[in-house]
Amino acid sequence: MVSITAYQFQPSGLDGAGFQNVIAIQPGHPDYVVSGADVAGTHVSVDGGRTWKLSNRGLEWPGTRHAAALAFLDEHTLYAAFGRGEGSGLYKSVDGGPWDLVSGEVVFSGQNNRDSAVPAPHPRSTGNLIAFDSQKKFVYVGTYKDGVFRLSLQGEPNCTRLGLEGLFIRSLVIDPADDNVLYVATHHRVDAAKSGVFKGTGVSDGSGEPFERLIGDHAATACYIEELKFIDRDTMIAVGMDQERIGQVYLVTEHGARWKPLLTVDGSNFTAVDGYLDRDTGRHFIIVGTSDHAKDNVSLLRSTDGGETWLPVVAKPDTLVGGEPWWYTPLNKNGLLNGATYVASQIAISDTPDRTMYVVGRAGVWKSTDLGASWVPSMRRLNVTFNRSVGVDPHTDRIFIIDTDWKVLWSDDRMEYVHQHLQGVDTRGVSGLALAIDATTNPSRVYLAVGNRDASKNGAIYSTTNPVSGVWESENLEAAGIEGRRPLALAAKSVGEEPFLLAAIEDTGLLLKQGGEWRLVNREVARDPKTKNAPLLYDTSRPVAYMYDRETGIWRSRDNGFTWSLLASAPAERVNSLETGYIALDEGRGILYYSNQAGLFAIHQAGAADAGQPQPIALPENAAAGPLAFRHGRLYIAGIATGLGNPAQRPTADMFLYTQEGGLLSAGDTFYQANGGFPVSVDVDSQANIYVGMFGPGVLVGLSI
Repeated sequence: MVSITAYQFQPSGLDGAGFQNVIAIQPGHPDYVVSGADVAGTHVSVDGGRTWKLSNRGLEWPGTRHAAALAFLDEHTLYAAFGRGEGSGLYKSVDGGPWDLVSGEVVFSGQNNRDSAVPAPHPRSTGNLIAFDSQKKFVYVGTYKDGVFRLSLQGEPNCTRLGLEGLFIRSLVIDPADDNVLYVATHHRVDAAKSGVFKGTGVSDGSGEPFERLIGDHAATACYIEELKFIDRDTMIAVGMDQERIGQVYLVTEHGARWKPLLTVDGSNFTAVDGYLDRDTGRHFIIVGTSDHAKDNVSLLRSTDGGETWLPVVAKPDTLVGGEPWWYTPLNKNGLLNGATYVASQIAISDTPDRTMYVVGRAGVWKSTDLGASWVPSMRRLNVTFNRSVGVDPHTDRIFIIDTDWKVLWSDDRMEYVHQHLQGVDTRGVSGLALAIDATTNPSRVYLAVGNRDASKNGAIYSTTNPVSGVWESENLEAAGIEGRRPLALAAKSVGEEPFLLAAIEDTGLLLKQGGEWRLVNREVARDPKTKNAPLLYDTSRPVAYMYDRETGIWRSRDNGFTWSLLASAPAERVNSLETGYIALDEGRGILYYSNQAGLFAIHQAGAADAGQPQPIALPENAAAGPLAFRHGRLYIAGIATGLGNPAQRPTADMFLYTQEGGLLSAGDTFYQANGGFPVSVDVDSQANIYVGMFGPGVLVGLSI
């Protein structure tokens, strides 16, 4: 039995390229950078983008992990807009410390939101939504549907609505020459007259009139401005597109009265901008990013002469900042900078003489140190992807990750680096959904379930004994006659030479493949469309199988999966809409452990006809049990801290170890407690290192110490 109880948790080498919404550079320190994601909260780099680390202490899961805006007040204090509608708010962090809520009166939408206030092309309400006056008396914020607000930075943050309610705010900037003037870019889904740029005067002293829409040389036709940026005291750049879907870049002067076109591109939409006045040449440097560039596959354009000429930038995706290889590069050329599906969400240029530059969007973070001419990916330990299942092959200690975006990945070095091999898998329109490892054979046979991410279709199951370089063979799920519905869970073992494969199929039930044929063995499970997975396992030493179904409870088969009966009922009511329920098995003692929102339980002699009644296992008052794994004679419990009723009563994320002899121990360090709020799977290798699949922030690795 392994006796390790102390762990150091860290991000894995699953260096994702998920959508990064916003980025901020610490004033005077271009190596200190914060990036905000649509699903994973924030990451911090203190080494100029060579490595990143999750930084979500103080945020609730899942409600405030969606980053909509970031802005440094000074080199010590960072403000951020987090959330997805209700429950969102303005936060701040001092010297890299925890996030503290400043105001919950202002609401944001850093993730896909179907609210009618958000226009269809913009599911995320993100970007340049926070501005400070030069005296640092006030912070101004643009919400996704309630207009513009002013909050005091001195004393209580009294919250004053300034106007533009009902509009979708895309960007706002304070006039550097006059703290009383605020410019706001807006969208409106239906009424183009409510889109454009509005100017507010008297915003700091309360003397102003309602916001006035600018009608300058071109402002009337440039209805959809995405971002505004002052690049010197008197000059602003506005980017977006007009009603004819022609991308537009404007030079704005004379306090918003004069609009000069600098760049137009048919069929494009400019979404990001930054720039500065080059004191040596007396000319403006401008860099703009786009979200629609299918014509030329150009994500960024830069001008060193104030917009008279423009050049596309060069993307160098083969290695990360620092020279390490990036697993993602050969897998998705379209998602790289200058790829066909890349989106530039925000650009940031440092205020230091070297003018270090970063751009975020789809996919990830990119960096330039040559004034924007060339860019390299900055992704090391930027963990921003959904992982439905993590499993360890006990014969090899190889880790497998079932990933929404990348189907299946594997690692042979404790998740330092990941790899992919999908020969034989039809990857069109599918995500990775479930994993099973049949370790009763050597080599193990690995099973992969895939299906459409958003609808129950394109379901398929594959398996291989050589996931590194072999061919994945179809398990012929279509022969089961389930019309392509998605597999939600798998379990597999071999009896003698014969494989047994169980598959929980959405809105169908539980299927068993034995003797090369599929049969429906349980119609009562996996019927709820909210089910995201359905924990399923075989007892390899007995003819017993178990499944947790979120609607009905724990089911058991005592004949290797042919017939099923209910062993324990699910809670009658759920306050957590995301709750799935989890199971793990101590095969040696025949104890089945399970967790749900009601707590953590053990069923002794679970495989026997006279199985015991569920016995509760006491958890700390501020803890809730999530995914489970039984290894090395003890139960590993990934504590979950999400969706459990009143936010003020939500538990702290933690990792627990449990044995009948020693009771319950906490093994989560401060990093896990800050970032492990939404685990969806857990497994452990032969050295007792822990791997936790997360709903958003990749995979967290707990190294035994």
